[in-house]
Formats: sequence, C-alpha cells, structure tokens
Amino acid sequence: MKIDSWLLIHKSYGKDNVLKQVGTVKDYTSPSSGFNIGIAEEDEFYYIVYSAGGKTEYVTNPEELKKFIGKADDVQEAAVLAAADGYIIDEEFKDMAGNYSEDKSNYYLDLGKLTSRECPYQKKHYTLTVNKVSGTITEVKDNGAYIELYNKKCTNNPRLLKIEKKKNPKMTLKRNPQDRADNIYETERLILRPMSLEDADFILDLYNRPKFIQFIGDRNLKTVADAGDYIKNRFLPQFERLGYGNYLMITKEGNHKIGGVGIFEREGLDVVDIGFSLLDEFEGKGYAYEAALKIKSVGMNDFGLIKISAITTKDNFSSQKLIEKLGLRFRKYVTIPNDPEELMYYETE
Repeated sequence: MKIDSWLLIHKSYGKDNVLKQVGTVKDYTSPSSGFNIGIAEEDEFYYIVYSAGGKTEYVTNPEELKKFIGKADDVQEAAVLAAADGYIIDEEFKDMAGNYSEDKSNYYLDLGKLTSRECPYQKKHYTLTVNKVSGTITEVKDNGAYIELYNKKCTNNPRLLKIEKKKNPKMTLKRNPQDRADNIYETERLILRPMSLEDADFILDLYNRPKFIQFIGDRNLKTVADAGDYIKNRFLPQFERLGYGNYLMITKEGNHKIGGVGIFEREGLDVVDIGFSLLDEFEGKGYAYEAALKIKSVGMNDFGLIKISAITTKDNFSSQKLIEKLGLRFRKYVTIPNDPEELMYYETE
C-alpha cells in the first residue's frame, strides 16, 4: 500500500492537535476513539489519518498502528512500534526516543511500561534492542520497577487521602517547613537537592544561556558573586519560610548538574507556580518532565498544596507541552510585575 500523506493527531477534550504531518490530508472526520500510551487521561487519545489511493483511512488502535508503521526505518518508528506494544513514549511523540543509543546493527531504546493496571499503576523501565534490518524487537532487558503512578480515579491516591479543604491554595500542612528544607529527592535517573551557594557557578552558566534569557528572562547575573547573591536572596529564604523551593537536577550517571526545577511564590500570582530550566545539551531526554513530575508530587503530597500553576511564553512550545503533560490546563493570559510580556497561565484542575 502506497501512502500519499498522513497526519498524527492528539485529541484532548474534543480538540485536535496535529503533532506530525506528511503531505496534506483533506476532508477527514475526527474519530471518537483512538489509541493511547500509558495511563489514558480522560477524553484523550491519539489517531492517524492518511490518504492512500484516493481514499481516507484511519489508525485508531495499536494493531493498526503496527501495520501502518511496518518495518522500523529509523529510531522514532522503532519507538512508535514499541508504544504499540504498551511501552510509554514521553513528550507526546516529540523527541519520541530521546533516550536511545545505536550501533551498526541495532537501536537501544530506554522506555517505560505499565506492568500493573490497578491503582497504583506500577511502571517499570526496560531497554529494548531493535534490529535495524528487520525493525523488530530482538531483546528486552528488564531494569526493574521505578515508579508508582496514580490518577484521579484512584481511590487509594495518597494525595486525595491527604487533601483538606483550604481557602488559600498556598497553604501547606501544619509542619515546620525547616524540617524539610534540606530534603533530597530521587527519580529514576536524577537526584534533586535544594539549591545552595556552592551552585553559583552552575546558576551563572544556566541563567546566561540564550534559551533561558529568551523564554524565562535576563536575571542580569554577570559574575559568580552575582549568582551567589541571587541564590542567597531569592532561593534560600523561600526554603526557610516554606520548606520547598528551587532544586538542582543532578544525574545519577555521571553526577552532572543539568538544570533546576522548583515550586515558587511569584509576585502577581495567587497560586504557587512550578518552573524548570535545563542546559541545552541535556534537552530532549525527558529529564525536565521526570524532575517536574516528582517536584509536583512533593508539593501536593508532602506539603499539602491544593493547586499549582505554571506560566510560559506563547512561543515556548516545548514548555507548553510539558506543562500540559504534568496535568495542568491553560486558563488565561496574564502579566506579572516588571514584565510587560503577556504569558500563558496554567493551573491544576
């Protein structure tokens, strides 16, 4: 079958978002169901519509997806085939196989997979060997379970069990915040620890990267001393006051400082917001999502936050995708003090 053109579409709450496009497909009807990856959110799925021989066809389930891809001709197609077998791809098909390596014969993909369909959903980590010639998975290495996931329908969700009605979303559980200001958290690949004065060199580098200045802003840090003062005056007081703040991302493999992630009190916002930034060379590997998901969980489960918000610029599409993947929904456009740019404002449901 010769396919003339096709679209990969993410449908959420009745709205279609074209993620990938090859050619033009005209006069198609959005289907009422499709395929999903991992734990499906309510009213959300993916589908492919394609044109072949003058006819419009649809891919709405994993078996159709396998037939549509056929033999994997590149690493992204190999990742899609793995997804059809239940493996989880991050970033909504963007940078699908961000964690992979290859040699002359094979691709080696690091992907997660749900191994329990009851709450909590257990996620395990695998390394798949995909043969470049046949496009088939020839070996599956089980790297062990590393996360338990809950969604809103889980009656045993610890977040729901802990939540008490509060008037102010910024309020936290009545514990001494200083007791947890030095807490260190772990994910599958990262150590997350509170920013400290010893990170001044790193902050100077990160905050002067072109992407940081473009999408977040120029903090006017010119020297290591400037960065140290910024940490001392901005990061440390919030940890002392609230117990949470800005955390340094450190890779377990190689012990590299790669970015920052945190929950912040921000002037002009009524709800604390989650933010993240990453060195360019570590983008596209799922680190920001992995860290932000953990810190969001810490804020809600450990500190009792009822709501978390996020802001980003209109042209920062990767940030928008990540924020939505964290479960926040776009609410409105806002401006904050000392920044004339109109920003997109998201909030947990």
